Amino acid sequence: MPLYDLREGVADANRIKSPPVFYSARGYTQRFFGDWLGDRALICLSDWQFEVETQAHFWQQAGQLIEDTLTEEQMWEGPVILIAGDMASCDNSVRGVASDAAPDFYWLVDWMRTKCGEGAELYFFYGNHDDISETHLAMRNASTFCLLPQGGVLDTERGRVERTEAQRQREEGAVHRRLQEKKKPGEVQASSKKPVAVPKRDVQEKQWRDQNRDQARLCKEFGERIYAETEASSPPAARNAGSSLLIASVHGIPALHTQGLKKVAREDYFRYLERVSGSASPNVLLMHSNPCLPGQERTVRGEDPK
Repeated sequence: MPLYDLREGVADANRIKSPPVFYSARGYTQRFFGDWLGDRALICLSDWQFEVETQAHFWQQAGQLIEDTLTEEQMWEGPVILIAGDMASCDNSVRGVASDAAPDFYWLVDWMRTKCGEGAELYFFYGNHDDISETHLAMRNASTFCLLPQGGVLDTERGRVERTEAQRQREEGAVHRRLQEKKKPGEVQASSKKPVAVPKRDVQEKQWRDQNRDQARLCKEFGERIYAETEASSPPAARNAGSSLLIASVHGIPALHTQGLKKVAREDYFRYLERVSGSASPNVLLMHSNPCLPGQERTVRGEDPK
């Protein structure tokens, strides 16, 4: 069911030409999530790339449709809301990088507080047009952060990020390499007088950090928080698999070099995907980059989706 741009005082030429569409499906939660969701509803949002007040206008319609579709018990128990990126725009009239902004979910949080029971949960991550917000780093459900990890798996029951065996080995290997590369006091290497070529990717990433200092700082804070959660995680065997939902996520889209959480160096992006879809065995994998599924070769193009 399509939603409509019915904002007052907006000229027809400035109305949203492709508004969001509401879909309702029944009978899938047991198949995909087992007993974890029970009768709770799962709500998925993505690519509401409009100004925040325009989003609020569309949610007035979508929220009412959800309330009409769900039972009172489902609303009281609280739905699980998953948001898959590109949920902001600084100006409805612009597209591309010029529209980039930090999402503001006030309209959704207000709806959850006033219309849903205390069990309602919100989980989201960033697409390639979403800026990081300091507010997002502090947003919490009852036992978990709302902002999902980068290349990790969130255990919603324990409120921790799973530390996979592959991740542990990579971290230890990186530490070992740094120690090996460290010079001993007074040691002069034969090649030390030669200029060292800095990889182009490193130059581009530093340039992005220099030009986007606030975003780089928030990205670092986000990474430190995720690392702290990972270190605090108990072994996967301690998890109650029957009552815990495992949500895997990879922010952004693959690119030549990393730009915060919007774009991730291609080799890192696909390493994250391998990490979260392998040993962690998540129930849900959230990613913003479109995969090319069988039969979609004509609509989803390029090598990355394959």
